[in-house]
Amino acid sequence: MSDPRWPRVVMATARFWPELGGVESHVRELGIRLAARGIEITVAATDRSGRLPAHEVVDGLTVRRFPAYPVNLDLYLAPRLGRFVAQSGADLVHVQGFHTLVAPMAMFAALSAGLPYVVSLHTGGHSSPLRNAVRPLQARLLIPFIRRAGAVICGSRWEAGYVGRQLGLEPERIAIIPSGVDVAGLSPEEAGQPDPDLVVSPGRLEHYKGHHRVVEAFPLILARRPNARLRLLGDGPAEATLREQADRAGIGDRVVIGPVHGRGAAARVMAGGAVVVSMSDYESQGIAIHEAAALGRPTVVANATALGELVDVGAARGVPLDAPAGALADAVVAAMDSPAPTPFPATTWDESAAMVAELYGRVLAASRT
Repeated sequence: MSDPRWPRVVMATARFWPELGGVESHVRELGIRLAARGIEITVAATDRSGRLPAHEVVDGLTVRRFPAYPVNLDLYLAPRLGRFVAQSGADLVHVQGFHTLVAPMAMFAALSAGLPYVVSLHTGGHSSPLRNAVRPLQARLLIPFIRRAGAVICGSRWEAGYVGRQLGLEPERIAIIPSGVDVAGLSPEEAGQPDPDLVVSPGRLEHYKGHHRVVEAFPLILARRPNARLRLLGDGPAEATLREQADRAGIGDRVVIGPVHGRGAAARVMAGGAVVVSMSDYESQGIAIHEAAALGRPTVVANATALGELVDVGAARGVPLDAPAGALADAVVAAMDSPAPTPFPATTWDESAAMVAELYGRVLAASRT
């Protein structure tokens, strides 16, 4: 960056560590590396539980949390967060995600205070048909705010094209900066010998993540690989439904469901799998499957949304979302029987942070002219 004084940046987000999720992990990993570059990062987040510290320092990041309402819905109305952004004295505001009320509050606060801001969209799927139906309207309502951002960040070419059409953004207004891939220092050699019978389906246990498609196909996989086992790697509201589905299919004893905890733990599970599968309805990038590909694991994905980019470059086998269970089983077995691919050169977190820092410099320079 050309500015002689490293800027003060407020990252506004609905949730932050120790709450878990893709955006939460993104903000933490990115923030740590930006802070290491000398940028002063304050994370402004909400706390619906009332049990998290209102003010603390985490990994070099200053964290401020504010009450959000209602406590049982993911709307995240947090008026105090908006006031904090407006009064923060920051040089720049980075809005992380736009599917909650935090985004319009933070953008309005930045505009009111004359602060430049950038928006990382973090578009994603949802298991609720109602929420999916109203999201295009929600996006259109935010267009005036988003079009006044100094830059809009997308995690993939597919997401950039999708939101560009949805929001009417010119390509030059969109910066494609992938989230980094963290494989916890594991190389394919360091990860050890994978289990030739283990199928791993990572991701939050929600319907749109497509775990049910893998469970449906698994009896067909077992018919050809009798020792196969399935690991659904995550937690979430669909856990009980997935367990019932596995039991009904008579494969309950071959399926393990649940998350792992600790830095790099999920990467280690995926590194130990014969094949990693993601049949998600929607991914703006697909971090877990990028991690698996970076570890040199065979991958099978839904050939749709951003996951299709991995198919295009030969880093994954693609299966149409509406394909029958047999087609998915065929692809998984073929991946299990094939030699391990060359590790995919995914973007690292250090590279992602460097791109974001450079973008901050451009936006700040433009705001001063």
